[in-house]
Amino acid sequence: MWLAELKSYLDEHDYVITLTDKNLGAAVVSQDWIEAGVVKILYDIHNYKIVDESQVDLAVDCIHDVIIKLMTAHSSNDDWCMEEQNP
Repeated sequence: MWLAELKSYLDEHDYVITLTDKNLGAAVVSQDWIEAGVVKILYDIHNYKIVDESQVDLAVDCIHDVIIKLMTAHSSNDDWCMEEQNP
């Protein structure tokens, strides 16, 4: 039940939970803060590297394989990633 209350509170206040850098844990931040950070990264051309299409295809194939493995491993419970656990 507490998970639904938390989600409701976050939604009402336009907050999201995100992981911090340097593995310091989770943080609650405003959606606006997240979006501003994304825009800053996307507009900075030094954050990108030109890659061959074959590299992209290989990465997509690898990610697809991981997703299939996760789905297969947890096929007995379709909501495995949304399970509510007590703190």
